[in-house]
Amino acid sequence: MSIAPVDRLRQPDLSAWLRAVVAGEVLGFSATAMIAFVALSLGGHPTTITGRVVALVVMVAAGTLEGASLGYFQWRLLHRWLPGLPARSYVGATVAVAAGGWLLGMSMPLVATLAGAAAAPSAAATQGPSAPLVALFAAGFGAAAGALFGLAQARVLARQVRGTGAWVVGNLVGWALGLPFAYLAGSLGTATMTGWSALGLSAGAGACMGVFVALSTHVAMRRLRVIA
Repeated sequence: MSIAPVDRLRQPDLSAWLRAVVAGEVLGFSATAMIAFVALSLGGHPTTITGRVVALVVMVAAGTLEGASLGYFQWRLLHRWLPGLPARSYVGATVAVAAGGWLLGMSMPLVATLAGAAAAPSAAATQGPSAPLVALFAAGFGAAAGALFGLAQARVLARQVRGTGAWVVGNLVGWALGLPFAYLAGSLGTATMTGWSALGLSAGAGACMGVFVALSTHVAMRRLRVIA
């Protein structure tokens, strides 16, 4: 198979790609945050094993919605350029990584509870890490998550384009730069905040994430070459 010239008229331009990715992130983050907010309002902060299990199931479901939102908005625009791009595979890959990430994240406090580590937290642990450490962790975690998103989506894109390594790097960079803003937004939340406040914070975090991911992946997109 040969490599066809990139059709710049059909390939998503930056403004359209920004709108698509930001919309996907804002809706996805907002849905996840509101599910978490309602769950905490109804059941309180989970401390028991049963509570941790319920929280894990709830947040994996929320992560599924988050991945579906991002994957769908991206696919809808990419499909105009790559008509053969399968929606089920592309969106499914994005959902799998998002849900898997929440499964891993929510498994950690469950394991801690099972081990008894959460029963008597130390004074140092209750104070929490400093803001620079949180930002550093968020950047590292974002890089890992972005690489996984890129790899999962690239496996689907590789059926129609070449140069998907750039797609992986683009996602890695975008998530590494954007996720610290999501963590920052989360740190601004309080136990007494209203649902509207939580929605506003999550939407703002999603918008920041979307801008960084859209910019870095659009640079990567310019390197993709259609298989003729």
